[in-house]
Amino acid sequence: MRTITNDDSLEEFLINDLFDLQEAQGSKDFKHIVMSIFRKASIINYFIFPLYIFDIIYNYFKNKDKATLYFRGIKLKPFIDESKKHFPVGIIVTSFKDRLYAINNNMPYINILPAYSEMNKYFKTKNVKYLKKTLDFTNTIIKKNNISALVLWNDCFPMDRALILSSKENKIPSVQVQIGMYNSKFSPDNGRVSDFVFVWGDFFKRMYKDFKVRNTSNIYTLGYIRKLKKIKPSDEVKSVIYLGQNIEKFNSDLYETKIKTILKLKDICRDLNLNFFYKPHPKDDIKRLKKDLNQISFISGNLEESFKIGDVFISFFSTSLIEATMSGKIAIQLKNYDMNVGNFENLGICKTVFKIEDTRVLLKGIKDNPKGYIKKFNNNYIKVERNVEHKFIDLINEKVLKNV
Repeated sequence: MRTITNDDSLEEFLINDLFDLQEAQGSKDFKHIVMSIFRKASIINYFIFPLYIFDIIYNYFKNKDKATLYFRGIKLKPFIDESKKHFPVGIIVTSFKDRLYAINNNMPYINILPAYSEMNKYFKTKNVKYLKKTLDFTNTIIKKNNISALVLWNDCFPMDRALILSSKENKIPSVQVQIGMYNSKFSPDNGRVSDFVFVWGDFFKRMYKDFKVRNTSNIYTLGYIRKLKKIKPSDEVKSVIYLGQNIEKFNSDLYETKIKTILKLKDICRDLNLNFFYKPHPKDDIKRLKKDLNQISFISGNLEESFKIGDVFISFFSTSLIEATMSGKIAIQLKNYDMNVGNFENLGICKTVFKIEDTRVLLKGIKDNPKGYIKKFNNNYIKVERNVEHKFIDLINEKVLKNV
Protein backbone atom coordinates (compact mmCIF):
# COMPACT_ATOMS: atom_id res chain seq x y z
CA MET A 1 0.00 0.00 0.00
CA ARG A 2 1.29 3.46 -0.89
CA THR A 3 2.52 5.66 1.95
CA ILE A 4 0.16 8.44 3.01
CA THR A 5 2.48 11.41 3.48
CA ASN A 6 0.34 14.48 2.75
CA ASP A 7 -3.16 15.76 2.08
CA ASP A 8 -2.94 14.97 -1.64
CA SER A 9 -1.96 11.34 -1.08
CA LEU A 10 -4.74 10.94 1.51
CA GLU A 11 -7.27 12.32 -0.97
CA GLU A 12 -5.90 10.04 -3.68
CA PHE A 13 -6.04 6.96 -1.45
CA LEU A 14 -9.51 7.48 0.03
CA ILE A 15 -11.33 9.09 -2.89
CA ASN A 16 -9.70 9.62 -6.27
CA ASP A 17 -8.26 6.15 -6.78
CA LEU A 18 -11.77 4.69 -6.98
CA PHE A 19 -13.21 7.46 -9.16
CA ASP A 20 -10.33 7.26 -11.64
CA LEU A 21 -10.71 3.49 -11.99
CA GLN A 22 -14.46 3.71 -12.54
CA GLU A 23 -14.15 6.55 -15.04
CA ALA A 24 -11.65 4.49 -17.04
CA GLN A 25 -14.27 1.74 -17.29
CA GLY A 26 -16.90 4.13 -18.63
CA SER A 27 -18.88 4.71 -15.42
CA LYS A 28 -19.20 8.45 -15.95
CA ASP A 29 -21.94 8.90 -13.30
CA PHE A 30 -20.25 6.80 -10.60
CA LYS A 31 -18.88 9.77 -8.66
CA HIS A 32 -22.34 11.29 -8.23
CA ILE A 33 -23.73 7.96 -7.00
CA VAL A 34 -21.08 7.68 -4.29
CA MET A 35 -21.62 11.27 -3.21
CA SER A 36 -25.38 10.68 -2.94
CA ILE A 37 -24.74 7.67 -0.67
CA PHE A 38 -22.82 9.84 1.78
CA ARG A 39 -25.39 12.62 1.55
CA LYS A 40 -28.27 10.26 2.39
CA ALA A 41 -26.27 8.59 5.16
CA SER A 42 -25.56 11.99 6.68
CA ILE A 43 -29.29 12.77 6.79
CA ILE A 44 -30.09 9.38 8.34
CA ASN A 45 -27.35 9.91 10.91
CA TYR A 46 -28.96 13.18 11.99
CA PHE A 47 -32.42 11.67 12.54
CA ILE A 48 -31.39 8.44 14.29
CA PHE A 49 -28.86 9.97 16.66
CA PRO A 50 -30.93 8.95 19.76
CA LEU A 51 -30.48 5.32 18.69
CA TYR A 52 -26.79 5.62 19.52
CA ILE A 53 -27.62 5.61 23.22
CA PHE A 54 -29.01 2.11 22.73
CA ASP A 55 -25.84 1.16 20.81
CA ILE A 56 -23.68 2.20 23.76
CA ILE A 57 -25.80 0.35 26.34
CA TYR A 58 -26.10 -2.81 24.22
CA ASN A 59 -22.40 -3.07 23.46
CA TYR A 60 -21.36 -2.21 27.02
CA PHE A 61 -22.46 -5.68 28.10
CA LYS A 62 -20.58 -7.51 25.36
CA ASN A 63 -17.33 -9.22 26.23
CA LYS A 64 -14.55 -6.86 25.10
CA ASP A 65 -11.75 -9.02 26.49
CA LYS A 66 -11.78 -11.48 23.59
CA ALA A 67 -10.22 -10.51 20.27
CA THR A 68 -13.05 -10.41 17.80
CA LEU A 69 -13.23 -11.07 14.05
CA TYR A 70 -15.19 -8.11 12.69
CA PHE A 71 -17.11 -8.18 9.42
CA ARG A 72 -18.04 -5.03 7.50
CA GLY A 73 -21.81 -5.39 7.13
CA ILE A 74 -23.63 -8.67 6.48
CA LYS A 75 -23.10 -9.27 2.75
CA LEU A 76 -20.89 -12.22 3.76
CA LYS A 77 -23.56 -13.73 6.00
CA PRO A 78 -22.73 -17.43 5.32
CA PHE A 79 -19.14 -16.77 6.42
CA ILE A 80 -20.31 -14.81 9.45
CA ASP A 81 -22.56 -17.70 10.50
CA GLU A 82 -19.72 -20.21 10.11
CA SER A 83 -17.20 -17.95 11.83
CA LYS A 84 -19.40 -17.73 14.93
CA LYS A 85 -18.74 -21.43 15.48
CA HIS A 86 -14.99 -20.77 15.70
CA PHE A 87 -14.35 -17.19 16.88
CA PRO A 88 -15.97 -14.28 18.68
CA VAL A 89 -17.54 -12.30 15.83
CA GLY A 90 -18.77 -8.72 15.53
CA ILE A 91 -20.28 -6.52 12.82
CA ILE A 92 -19.40 -3.00 11.64
CA VAL A 93 -22.83 -1.54 10.94
CA THR A 94 -24.41 1.41 9.15
CA SER A 95 -27.99 0.23 8.64
CA PHE A 96 -30.88 -1.01 10.75
CA LYS A 97 -30.66 -4.36 8.95
CA ASP A 98 -27.01 -4.87 9.95
CA ARG A 99 -27.70 -3.78 13.53
CA LEU A 100 -30.76 -6.05 13.85
CA TYR A 101 -28.79 -9.04 12.56
CA ALA A 102 -26.10 -8.44 15.18
CA ILE A 103 -28.65 -8.08 17.98
CA ASN A 104 -30.61 -11.20 16.95
CA ASN A 105 -27.35 -13.17 16.94
CA ASN A 106 -26.14 -11.70 20.26
CA MET A 107 -23.09 -10.17 18.61
CA PRO A 108 -21.27 -6.90 19.37
CA TYR A 109 -21.37 -4.23 16.69
CA ILE A 110 -19.68 -0.94 15.86
CA ASN A 111 -21.71 1.85 14.28
CA ILE A 112 -19.69 3.92 11.79
CA LEU A 113 -22.54 6.00 10.36
CA PRO A 114 -21.28 9.19 12.10
CA ALA A 115 -18.13 9.00 9.95
CA TYR A 116 -20.29 9.24 6.84
CA SER A 117 -21.31 12.73 7.91
CA GLU A 118 -17.66 13.82 7.99
CA MET A 119 -17.06 12.31 4.57
CA ASN A 120 -20.17 14.07 3.26
CA LYS A 121 -18.73 17.40 4.47
CA TYR A 122 -15.62 16.66 2.45
CA PHE A 123 -17.65 16.10 -0.71
CA LYS A 124 -19.51 19.37 -0.10
CA THR A 125 -16.42 21.48 0.65
CA LYS A 126 -13.46 19.47 -0.76
CA ASN A 127 -11.69 20.34 2.50
CA VAL A 128 -9.29 17.53 3.43
CA LYS A 129 -9.73 18.26 7.14
CA TYR A 130 -12.97 16.27 6.97
CA LEU A 131 -11.12 13.26 5.60
CA LYS A 132 -8.79 13.57 8.58
CA LYS A 133 -11.81 13.72 10.91
CA THR A 134 -13.11 10.56 9.24
CA LEU A 135 -9.79 8.89 9.97
CA ASP A 136 -9.88 10.16 13.55
CA PHE A 137 -13.20 8.36 13.93
CA THR A 138 -12.01 5.08 12.38
CA ASN A 139 -8.77 5.22 14.39
CA THR A 140 -10.79 5.59 17.59
CA ILE A 141 -13.10 2.65 16.96
CA ILE A 142 -10.24 0.41 15.82
CA LYS A 143 -8.24 1.19 18.97
CA LYS A 144 -11.24 1.04 21.29
CA ASN A 145 -12.39 -2.43 20.22
CA ASN A 146 -10.38 -5.60 20.60
CA ILE A 147 -10.32 -6.56 16.91
CA SER A 148 -8.34 -9.60 15.76
CA ALA A 149 -8.96 -9.09 12.02
CA LEU A 150 -11.22 -7.09 9.73
CA VAL A 151 -13.17 -8.81 6.90
CA LEU A 152 -14.62 -6.63 4.14
CA TRP A 153 -16.47 -7.31 0.91
CA ASN A 154 -14.69 -4.41 -0.80
CA ASP A 155 -11.59 -2.33 -0.19
CA CYS A 156 -12.10 0.41 -2.76
CA PHE A 157 -14.89 2.61 -1.34
CA PRO A 158 -13.88 5.61 0.79
CA MET A 159 -15.14 4.40 4.16
CA ASP A 160 -13.63 0.94 3.70
CA ARG A 161 -10.31 2.52 2.75
CA ALA A 162 -10.45 4.57 5.96
CA LEU A 163 -11.09 1.44 8.03
CA ILE A 164 -8.20 -0.37 6.34
CA LEU A 165 -5.84 2.56 6.82
CA SER A 166 -6.68 2.67 10.53
CA SER A 167 -6.30 -1.11 10.80
CA LYS A 168 -2.83 -0.99 9.27
CA GLU A 169 -1.75 1.71 11.70
CA ASN A 170 -2.85 -0.58 14.52
CA LYS A 171 -1.30 -3.72 12.97
CA ILE A 172 -4.68 -5.39 12.51
CA PRO A 173 -4.91 -7.58 9.37
CA SER A 174 -7.61 -6.87 6.83
CA VAL A 175 -9.20 -9.31 4.38
CA GLN A 176 -11.18 -8.47 1.24
CA VAL A 177 -13.46 -11.25 -0.01
CA GLN A 178 -14.50 -11.12 -3.66
CA ILE A 179 -18.30 -10.94 -3.98
CA GLY A 180 -18.62 -9.65 -7.55
CA MET A 181 -17.14 -10.27 -10.96
CA TYR A 182 -14.12 -8.30 -12.16
CA ASN A 183 -14.00 -6.89 -15.67
CA SER A 184 -11.05 -8.71 -17.23
CA LYS A 185 -10.37 -5.75 -19.52
CA PHE A 186 -9.37 -3.48 -16.65
CA SER A 187 -7.27 -3.50 -13.53
CA PRO A 188 -9.27 -4.79 -10.51
CA ASP A 189 -10.64 -1.96 -8.36
CA ASN A 190 -10.98 -4.29 -5.35
CA GLY A 191 -8.25 -6.19 -3.55
CA ARG A 192 -5.71 -3.39 -4.00
CA VAL A 193 -4.98 -2.42 -0.39
CA SER A 194 -6.20 -5.18 1.96
CA ASP A 195 -3.53 -7.32 3.58
CA PHE A 196 -5.21 -10.47 2.25
CA VAL A 197 -7.54 -11.11 -0.68
CA PHE A 198 -9.78 -14.16 -1.16
CA VAL A 199 -10.87 -14.63 -4.79
CA TRP A 200 -13.23 -16.91 -6.71
CA GLY A 201 -10.61 -18.63 -8.85
CA ASP A 202 -7.01 -18.63 -10.05
CA PHE A 203 -8.00 -16.46 -13.02
CA PHE A 204 -8.72 -13.53 -10.71
CA LYS A 205 -5.48 -14.04 -8.82
CA ARG A 206 -3.58 -13.78 -12.10
CA MET A 207 -5.34 -10.51 -12.89
CA TYR A 208 -3.46 -8.78 -10.07
CA LYS A 209 -0.16 -9.98 -11.52
CA ASP A 210 -1.08 -9.23 -15.15
CA PHE A 211 -2.16 -5.67 -14.33
CA LYS A 212 0.74 -5.20 -11.89
CA VAL A 213 -1.66 -4.22 -9.11
CA ARG A 214 0.06 -5.88 -6.16
CA ASN A 215 2.15 -8.78 -4.96
CA THR A 216 0.05 -11.97 -5.14
CA SER A 217 1.65 -13.76 -2.18
CA ASN A 218 -1.32 -12.92 0.08
CA ILE A 219 -4.03 -13.61 -2.51
CA TYR A 220 -5.76 -16.97 -2.06
CA THR A 221 -8.40 -18.87 -4.03
CA LEU A 222 -11.45 -19.27 -1.82
CA GLY A 223 -13.91 -20.40 -4.48
CA TYR A 224 -17.39 -19.19 -5.30
CA ILE A 225 -19.11 -17.79 -2.23
CA ARG A 226 -22.60 -19.09 -2.99
CA LYS A 227 -23.88 -22.66 -3.14
CA LEU A 228 -25.72 -23.35 -6.38
CA LYS A 229 -28.01 -26.27 -7.02
CA LYS A 230 -27.32 -28.15 -10.25
CA ILE A 231 -30.40 -28.20 -12.45
CA LYS A 232 -31.29 -30.95 -14.90
CA PRO A 233 -31.21 -29.57 -18.47
CA SER A 234 -34.59 -29.10 -20.17
CA ASP A 235 -35.49 -31.43 -23.03
CA GLU A 236 -37.52 -28.64 -24.60
CA VAL A 237 -36.76 -24.91 -24.68
CA LYS A 238 -39.84 -22.80 -24.03
CA SER A 239 -38.75 -19.62 -22.20
CA VAL A 240 -35.98 -17.02 -22.45
CA ILE A 241 -35.09 -14.62 -19.63
CA TYR A 242 -33.04 -11.44 -20.04
CA LEU A 243 -31.16 -10.74 -16.82
CA GLY A 244 -31.13 -7.02 -16.11
CA GLN A 245 -28.18 -4.94 -14.98
CA ASN A 246 -28.37 -1.38 -13.71
CA ILE A 247 -25.59 -0.24 -16.04
CA GLU A 248 -27.44 2.98 -16.79
CA LYS A 249 -27.09 3.96 -13.15
CA PHE A 250 -23.36 4.36 -13.74
CA ASN A 251 -23.70 5.69 -17.29
CA SER A 252 -27.09 7.21 -18.09
CA ASP A 253 -26.31 7.17 -21.83
CA LEU A 254 -26.83 3.39 -21.85
CA TYR A 255 -30.49 3.39 -20.82
CA GLU A 256 -31.69 3.67 -24.41
CA THR A 257 -29.58 0.64 -25.39
CA LYS A 258 -31.18 -1.33 -22.56
CA ILE A 259 -34.72 -0.56 -23.71
CA LYS A 260 -33.97 -1.34 -27.38
CA THR A 261 -32.25 -4.60 -26.43
CA ILE A 262 -35.17 -5.90 -24.36
CA LEU A 263 -37.79 -4.95 -26.97
CA LYS A 264 -35.83 -6.53 -29.84
CA LEU A 265 -35.23 -9.74 -27.90
CA LYS A 266 -38.94 -9.92 -27.17
CA ASP A 267 -39.69 -9.70 -30.91
CA ILE A 268 -37.13 -12.41 -31.73
CA CYS A 269 -38.61 -14.74 -29.11
CA ARG A 270 -42.12 -14.09 -30.42
CA ASP A 271 -41.01 -15.04 -33.94
CA LEU A 272 -39.46 -18.27 -32.59
CA ASN A 273 -42.55 -19.05 -30.48
CA LEU A 274 -40.62 -18.64 -27.24
CA ASN A 275 -41.83 -16.97 -24.08
CA PHE A 276 -39.77 -13.93 -23.11
CA PHE A 277 -39.33 -12.42 -19.65
CA TYR A 278 -37.29 -9.63 -18.15
CA LYS A 279 -35.79 -10.15 -14.69
CA PRO A 280 -34.93 -6.73 -13.21
CA HIS A 281 -31.75 -6.01 -11.34
CA PRO A 282 -32.37 -5.26 -7.62
CA LYS A 283 -31.21 -1.66 -8.24
CA ASP A 284 -33.34 -1.13 -11.37
CA ASP A 285 -35.80 1.74 -11.52
CA ILE A 286 -38.77 -0.62 -11.86
CA LYS A 287 -41.39 2.11 -12.21
CA ARG A 288 -39.53 3.73 -15.09
CA LEU A 289 -38.81 0.42 -16.81
CA LYS A 290 -42.40 -0.81 -16.61
CA LYS A 291 -43.54 2.45 -18.16
CA ASP A 292 -41.07 2.15 -21.05
CA LEU A 293 -41.54 -1.63 -21.39
CA ASN A 294 -45.30 -1.94 -20.91
CA GLN A 295 -45.49 -4.89 -23.34
CA ILE A 296 -42.80 -6.90 -21.54
CA SER A 297 -43.49 -9.56 -18.89
CA PHE A 298 -41.44 -8.92 -15.74
CA ILE A 299 -40.55 -11.68 -13.27
CA SER A 300 -39.56 -11.21 -9.65
CA GLY A 301 -38.06 -13.42 -6.98
CA ASN A 302 -34.54 -14.72 -6.58
CA LEU A 303 -32.39 -16.22 -9.31
CA GLU A 304 -33.11 -19.79 -8.25
CA GLU A 305 -36.82 -19.16 -8.81
CA SER A 306 -36.03 -17.77 -12.26
CA PHE A 307 -34.18 -21.00 -13.10
CA LYS A 308 -37.48 -22.84 -12.65
CA ILE A 309 -39.12 -20.59 -15.26
CA GLY A 310 -36.42 -19.97 -17.85
CA ASP A 311 -34.51 -22.34 -20.12
CA VAL A 312 -32.16 -19.80 -21.71
CA PHE A 313 -30.63 -16.78 -19.95
CA ILE A 314 -29.22 -13.74 -21.75
CA SER A 315 -27.34 -10.76 -20.34
CA PHE A 316 -24.55 -8.31 -21.11
CA PHE A 317 -22.00 -8.82 -18.32
CA SER A 318 -23.69 -10.25 -15.28
CA THR A 319 -22.65 -12.53 -12.42
CA SER A 320 -26.16 -13.98 -12.69
CA LEU A 321 -25.28 -15.19 -16.19
CA ILE A 322 -22.29 -17.01 -14.74
CA GLU A 323 -24.50 -18.57 -12.06
CA ALA A 324 -26.91 -19.74 -14.78
CA THR A 325 -24.08 -21.61 -16.51
CA MET A 326 -22.79 -23.01 -13.21
CA SER A 327 -26.30 -24.29 -12.45
CA GLY A 328 -26.52 -26.13 -15.78
CA LYS A 329 -28.68 -23.63 -17.65
CA ILE A 330 -28.02 -22.40 -21.19
CA ALA A 331 -26.56 -18.88 -21.15
CA ILE A 332 -25.75 -16.27 -23.81
CA GLN A 333 -23.67 -13.14 -23.40
CA LEU A 334 -25.10 -10.42 -25.65
CA LYS A 335 -22.17 -8.00 -25.78
CA ASN A 336 -23.97 -5.10 -27.49
CA TYR A 337 -23.44 -2.19 -25.06
CA ASP A 338 -20.85 0.45 -25.83
CA MET A 339 -18.65 -0.71 -22.95
CA ASN A 340 -15.37 -2.59 -22.95
CA VAL A 341 -15.96 -5.79 -20.99
CA GLY A 342 -14.60 -9.33 -20.97
CA ASN A 343 -15.70 -11.93 -23.50
CA PHE A 344 -17.43 -14.78 -21.65
CA GLU A 345 -16.86 -17.25 -24.47
CA ASN A 346 -13.12 -16.64 -24.37
CA LEU A 347 -13.23 -17.08 -20.58
CA GLY A 348 -14.96 -20.46 -20.94
CA ILE A 349 -18.28 -19.38 -19.45
CA CYS A 350 -20.90 -19.31 -22.21
CA LYS A 351 -21.52 -18.39 -25.85
CA THR A 352 -20.93 -14.72 -26.72
CA VAL A 353 -22.63 -12.76 -29.53
CA PHE A 354 -22.19 -9.10 -30.42
CA LYS A 355 -25.41 -8.14 -32.21
CA ILE A 356 -28.98 -8.61 -31.08
CA GLU A 357 -29.95 -10.22 -34.37
CA ASP A 358 -27.22 -12.86 -33.84
CA THR A 359 -29.28 -14.22 -30.95
CA ARG A 360 -32.03 -15.20 -33.41
CA VAL A 361 -29.85 -17.80 -35.12
CA LEU A 362 -28.42 -18.96 -31.82
CA LEU A 363 -31.83 -19.33 -30.16
CA LYS A 364 -33.14 -21.28 -33.15
CA GLY A 365 -30.23 -23.69 -32.84
CA ILE A 366 -30.78 -24.01 -29.09
CA LYS A 367 -34.47 -24.70 -29.63
CA ASP A 368 -33.66 -27.48 -32.11
CA ASN A 369 -30.94 -29.07 -29.94
CA PRO A 370 -30.88 -27.71 -26.36
CA LYS A 371 -28.50 -30.33 -24.95
CA GLY A 372 -25.91 -29.41 -27.55
CA TYR A 373 -25.56 -25.96 -25.98
CA ILE A 374 -25.00 -26.99 -22.36
CA LYS A 375 -21.61 -25.53 -21.44
CA LYS A 376 -19.06 -27.21 -19.19
CA PHE A 377 -17.96 -24.50 -16.79
CA ASN A 378 -14.35 -23.31 -16.59
CA ASN A 379 -13.24 -24.20 -13.05
CA ASN A 380 -10.07 -22.16 -13.47
CA TYR A 381 -12.25 -19.06 -13.73
CA ILE A 382 -14.34 -19.93 -10.69
CA LYS A 383 -13.53 -22.81 -8.37
CA VAL A 384 -16.52 -24.51 -6.78
CA GLU A 385 -15.79 -25.78 -3.27
CA ARG A 386 -18.09 -28.31 -1.63
CA ASN A 387 -17.77 -26.46 1.72
CA VAL A 388 -16.63 -22.94 0.91
CA GLU A 389 -17.43 -21.75 4.44
CA HIS A 390 -14.96 -24.31 5.84
CA LYS A 391 -12.36 -23.16 3.32
CA PHE A 392 -12.90 -19.59 4.54
CA ILE A 393 -12.25 -20.62 8.16
CA ASP A 394 -9.12 -22.53 7.14
CA LEU A 395 -7.74 -19.48 5.33
CA ILE A 396 -8.54 -17.18 8.25
CA ASN A 397 -6.80 -19.53 10.69
CA GLU A 398 -3.81 -20.55 8.57
CA LYS A 399 -3.06 -17.28 6.77
CA VAL A 400 -4.68 -14.30 8.48
CA LEU A 401 -4.58 -15.07 12.21
CA LYS A 402 -1.38 -17.10 12.10
CA ASN A 403 0.84 -14.26 13.32
CA VAL A 404 -1.74 -12.19 15.20
